[in-house]
Amino acid sequence: IVVIFLPDNALFVRNYFIEPPTPQLTSIPRDSKGVLDFLATLPGQENVFCANFRLGAYIPVLSHHSSLLGNLPVTPLVNEKIELGNRFLRNRDVELFLNKYHITLIVISKKTQSNFDKSVKRAEWQVVFENATWKIYRISH
Repeated sequence: IVVIFLPDNALFVRNYFIEPPTPQLTSIPRDSKGVLDFLATLPGQENVFCANFRLGAYIPVLSHHSSLLGNLPVTPLVNEKIELGNRFLRNRDVELFLNKYHITLIVISKKTQSNFDKSVKRAEWQVVFENATWKIYRISH
């Protein structure tokens, strides 16, 4: 049996050293890529809250910043963070949420941004990035 598999193993080893590995590809919408590109220009490490779980998961992987709700299955206290995040988005416990998790940037979808601006946004928060889909606010503590 060893003799039967020997040529296959030899070809595998040969191909392993001849052909480069296939790069891993991730499909990210253009506007979401714009957010990640902007974050890459910021010095230091920001603590980002993004209510969109998919973009929130990309932030710590594809930038040097942390995301409150990064990889949900391994995020400590994920249920508490989701609940407080939802309360924050309904204009409840805003200061508690921002201070407890030291949030410095908020990424909001343009679909929900008008309601967010009316009910949650504070005058001292600055828009630091905007495209057709996303808006990023810098939080002043």
